[in-house]
Amino acid sequence: MTKTGKELILSSEHPIFTKEGMKELKNLKVGESIGIFPFEGVEYKEGKDTIILREENFDNYTVKELKKRGLLPLKENHNKIGCIARVFGYILGDGYIYRTTEKRKNRKKLRGRILTGACGEKLGLEDLRRDITNLGYKPSKIYERIRLIKGKNYYGNFETNSEEFCIHINSKSFSSFLNKLGMPIGKRDFIEVPKWVIESPKWVKRNFLAGFFGAELSKPDVIKKISYTFRQCFLTIGVNKENRKEGLEFLKQIDLLLKDFDIKTTSIYEIPGTDKTIGLRLVISGNDENLIKLFSKIGYEYNKERQFLSCVATDYLKKKRSYKSALKNRYKKPDFPNFYDYVKEIENSELQKTGMVFEEVKEIKPIIYDGLLYDFTLNHKDHNFIANNIVVSNCGMRLLTTNLTYKDVQPRLKDLVNNLFERVPAGVGSKGFVKLSSKEFKEAVELGGKWCVDKGYGWKEDLEYTEENGCMAGADSSKISDRSIQRGLNQIGTLGSGNHYLEIQRVKEENMFDKETAKKLGFFDDQIVIMFHCGSRGFGHQVATDYLQTFLKVMEPKYGIKILDRELACAPFDSKEGQDYFSAMKCGVNMSFANRQTIAHRIREVFSKVFNQDAEKLGMKTVYDVAHNTAKLEKHKVDGKIRELLVHRKGATRAFGPGRDEIPKSHRDIGQVVIIGGSMETGSYVLTGTEKGMEKTFGSTAHGAGRTMSRTKARGMFRGDKLQKDMEADGIYVKTTSMSGLAEEAGKAYKDVHEVCEAAELAGISKRIISLIPIGNVKG
Repeated sequence: MTKTGKELILSSEHPIFTKEGMKELKNLKVGESIGIFPFEGVEYKEGKDTIILREENFDNYTVKELKKRGLLPLKENHNKIGCIARVFGYILGDGYIYRTTEKRKNRKKLRGRILTGACGEKLGLEDLRRDITNLGYKPSKIYERIRLIKGKNYYGNFETNSEEFCIHINSKSFSSFLNKLGMPIGKRDFIEVPKWVIESPKWVKRNFLAGFFGAELSKPDVIKKISYTFRQCFLTIGVNKENRKEGLEFLKQIDLLLKDFDIKTTSIYEIPGTDKTIGLRLVISGNDENLIKLFSKIGYEYNKERQFLSCVATDYLKKKRSYKSALKNRYKKPDFPNFYDYVKEIENSELQKTGMVFEEVKEIKPIIYDGLLYDFTLNHKDHNFIANNIVVSNCGMRLLTTNLTYKDVQPRLKDLVNNLFERVPAGVGSKGFVKLSSKEFKEAVELGGKWCVDKGYGWKEDLEYTEENGCMAGADSSKISDRSIQRGLNQIGTLGSGNHYLEIQRVKEENMFDKETAKKLGFFDDQIVIMFHCGSRGFGHQVATDYLQTFLKVMEPKYGIKILDRELACAPFDSKEGQDYFSAMKCGVNMSFANRQTIAHRIREVFSKVFNQDAEKLGMKTVYDVAHNTAKLEKHKVDGKIRELLVHRKGATRAFGPGRDEIPKSHRDIGQVVIIGGSMETGSYVLTGTEKGMEKTFGSTAHGAGRTMSRTKARGMFRGDKLQKDMEADGIYVKTTSMSGLAEEAGKAYKDVHEVCEAAELAGISKRIISLIPIGNVKG
């Protein structure tokens, strides 16, 4: 128990965050300071099945767009209703919906557009952008401007420069959605708290109020001359004078919502405005206990500064309780900091502006407990989470499970795919959760999968079952450009776009071509496996682009090499330019190993979360990880002699036969595992390398089915939304970041993977082991 009364029951081995870092409970002592997150929120309660918005509320186009995003019909128990309430509240306070007109080219007729915009604090707007993206829309980047404001108010003429940050959402359906929820379009004659908010569960009301307060409620502050005493909080809105009555009614509605949280207000009154407007103000009592409820139960959303201050103020006011009598003594200065000093103390500590504070442990005592002990797997490099306001860490304990079958997964398939879609960022420009400095990124691309495992993103045995043991030796980050580093810096752990995918697949014994080998590799009838295809993202592409330019400059003048196509630019392997590129290319290969290793870690987290069981007990082992598009020095037999060759594999993958030292010991009698992807509609194959392949193709085979039509042609022939529905009807649930991108990857845009793999076997360059059936897919 802490001094302010926070209690937590946990095992003696469970780590708690302290000033000295994570420390197991058994090593913690009374009087030590531990990390606390003061915000509490309110208890979740599932909403009713009441419909808030129906299809008949919108035109056909908007209905289609909203249904595509899962926002229609909108019910009180919708899984994103909290996010919707939060976003709506903020935009109601500091946003707008407006119509604009612009001329069509060569026409006099004007066309109207409907836009939504929001202004505010830069970091807060990043959170707003995240939530709008979560609703399925793409907000603009954050714009910054210095705005000159001129006007006249009660006190006279005024002029001021104001720095302003804003975003906009150029979507008719999003604007219409907000409008039907209660957000006015254009000039606001009046606003009101929507009926759906008033009738919603308390936690939804909290989200609405926190969003609105992030825009409009004054920040936590103290009286300067009495810096232990907090000011009242003010909620101020401006209205036209003729709408005074409606404005007062709105503030009364807010007052009623606050009463649900037992938060007291003191008055509503009018303040001077301009010639045409007035201000109306709701005052929230500055009583300490009242403010604790306001800051800890509701707080602020989309305003990082006020979020931070409200957390610190909550903690400060709770600690102030034991000093109240001393603070009233005018003749003796209490041993208690004023609020401004306390804020600076937190800002200057390692906690900075996280909202966390340190609190002293008052009591630690053993208890008799024979209930269940739970552990949580979290998608954060530090594995930190909040338990009853106390910052603790994941201690590694799991519940027991068995390997998963289709029967286990099918009822939870959508939950799995939705979570994978959220946890493994996909699409163009996607960013991963691994945040690195340039120095750390250089280390990652030199060490590849080993770097990930050392950081905790995987298991040591993963490296044994990864080509090159997850690290291509000789990678030199000094040979890559700053531009390459910047492109790759935030992309470890991301899927990307194009033909990259993450797929949940089903095993059937009838699809095993070699049952003995299949079982040796760990496959069994009706099993669920996960396959994903991705590479080094924009980093690898930029490395190639950089050296293409380098080669073009030296190719002909320095080495006398002439080519017909500049894309075939090259340099002698033993030249400085050739060796530099070889070292840089290895960084690209290692980036792809690191990327897939991190994604494998995320996949394990998702399965553990959904099934509430340990990934090891779920049997989530790496079968194999193999690279595409590489150039490698390898030893092969040529004309009866062993020679060292530089083997390029573009559109191909390594497929070493039995006996090679480069493949895992457990695979050496069967040959290297080969993965050939088909399409998201037809499935994929697992094969093994062959002796004949070593002789014919230097141990190489196809890396995928290959396209039969261009992406442009595929987009013209197929519709992503229809394809998604048809696949779901066929038992394949798909989540995608782009419907046009989904259309490009239609099954008919690819060759028949069954024929491709049969051809590879007939040619003797690889042997079919098993085909896998897709049931769930994440597409970039």
